[in-house]
Amino acid sequence: MEREIAVEVKTINDIVPALQARLGVHRLYLKLDTQGFDLEVIGGSHDQLKHVWALQTEISMKAIYHNMPSYTEAIRVMDSLGFSISGIYPNHPEHFPEAVEFDCILVNRSLVRHQDLIAGKVEDLTR
Repeated sequence: MEREIAVEVKTINDIVPALQARLGVHRLYLKLDTQGFDLEVIGGSHDQLKHVWALQTEISMKAIYHNMPSYTEAIRVMDSLGFSISGIYPNHPEHFPEAVEFDCILVNRSLVRHQDLIAGKVEDLTR
């Protein structure tokens, strides 16, 4: 059965200022899970990425959605936006032995310095 549902679409640029005003949040962790559209979502967030300390996105070794970016393209785009890989974790153990999809955690290089991460000097990011 197929049906169409109307939904309101807002960009991250639209919602972050309101969240900051309402909750006082200025150090954000952005979790993306948009079935192959993560780069499009990031495209609507450039102005607010300066507040994102870390983000999580799914990267696929195999295209599981139509027209989704390759894992190399996704990592290249995130790198060009100033994010470095902190960790890559398989998110579907039942796919073993083939790697299909991973959760990729990235940190904002302009906000989190690598040497501080290694030394364990990063302050509580929830403040």
